Amino acid sequence: MGSLMQLTKQALGLEPVAPTRLDVKLLSGTTDYLGRTAPMLQYTNGEQARWLSTDAGELTKTGYSNHATAYSVISYILTTAAAVPWGAYTVKSDDTVERLAKHPLADLLYRPNPRHSWADIVLHSLGYLLTCGNAYTIGVRPEMGSRAGKVGEIWPMPPTLQVKGGGWMEEVTGYELDKANGGKETWAPEEILHLKYWNPDGTRYGLSPVAAGIHSLTAAKSGIEARVRQYQNQGPPGVIYDESNTEPWTSEQLSGFRSFLRSFFGNGRRRGEIPVLGGKLGYLNLGLSPVDLDVLAAIPHDKDAVCDLYHFPGQLLNGAKGSTFNNVSEARRALYTTCITPLLSVLRDGLNRWLGEQYGDGVYIDFDLSGIPELQADKKDQVAMLKDAYWITTQEKQRIMGVEVDDSLPKYLFPAGLLTAEQLSAPTEPLA
Repeated sequence: MGSLMQLTKQALGLEPVAPTRLDVKLLSGTTDYLGRTAPMLQYTNGEQARWLSTDAGELTKTGYSNHATAYSVISYILTTAAAVPWGAYTVKSDDTVERLAKHPLADLLYRPNPRHSWADIVLHSLGYLLTCGNAYTIGVRPEMGSRAGKVGEIWPMPPTLQVKGGGWMEEVTGYELDKANGGKETWAPEEILHLKYWNPDGTRYGLSPVAAGIHSLTAAKSGIEARVRQYQNQGPPGVIYDESNTEPWTSEQLSGFRSFLRSFFGNGRRRGEIPVLGGKLGYLNLGLSPVDLDVLAAIPHDKDAVCDLYHFPGQLLNGAKGSTFNNVSEARRALYTTCITPLLSVLRDGLNRWLGEQYGDGVYIDFDLSGIPELQADKKDQVAMLKDAYWITTQEKQRIMGVEVDDSLPKYLFPAGLLTAEQLSAPTEPLA
């Protein structure tokens, strides 16, 4: 039995040498239906882990195109962020904010270029930022007209741009991109807006979240592959052995037996046929090893690790399972406060630094979250707080709430039930 098992494993290429009893005791933990210990060496095999690629050109495939969990998280973030409205604003002399409908920046938001909408610019910028850690946008400056020398169109660029210069305490001297037919195309620093995550290893390129979380992404992808292998292989592995023969099978006998099993149990077999063999065979079901069980059990935890990588509330991916209206509503609010708002702020600040300085008139662009239903609960709490804050002027309360200030309203509104100590001790006037 032992020699047949060893020969079978060698024929299958699972283990060149059968494990000793000490190996089985140290490296096993599962038992078959007869109580015999099943070795695990064929599952571990002593190989090093193979991590997903973190090359710049492969990050979008690794962390988005070929990864279901990362795709679900990132696409949820992108579609939510792209739906947030933007506008051009200016601060008036009384510190109030006015939205401008007619301004070059407002026109740029309405039509950034002939082929893309502003939602497309947001999708490209944040998508590359979340996968590659870098997002590049080029500005086209007309040579004539009212916008001569100023950005009149903006276009998204691929994430494979190369930064020239830009080390510690050094200015960026330009950007370049490899052409398909050879050579390089270059741009001046002022032509490119470069958004990036902070990178402790250098200031030239940003640190990709996919590269930082490559271990979690690999574990999540490997767990799904392990489950698919179980489905495709019709269950856990096992070993067939000959109980009627004490002599080990030759290589020709093993090859012929495997060929018979493949041909008989393959596709096209007529229903009702049964195999007929001339000996007594046994089957040892090795079952799922602890490694396999741990892999399958860790799939939900690997998904949560990917969500944590992007500060994404994982409750939004669970569907109706374990979700109620309250926790989904709280998760949607957390999505804006911990994920959407920081991302849009990075894009807004970069665009204002890049575009706003061209005009010098105090006009800036910003996103507007006032119409987001999930954030209205915060306004209810804000209204309740301002209602009792009688020491704050009515006009300042309107500024805090983001509405138009009405100077015709009383400046202070005091509650009628509040009296000072002097008013309590003062004699009352007789009624007329």
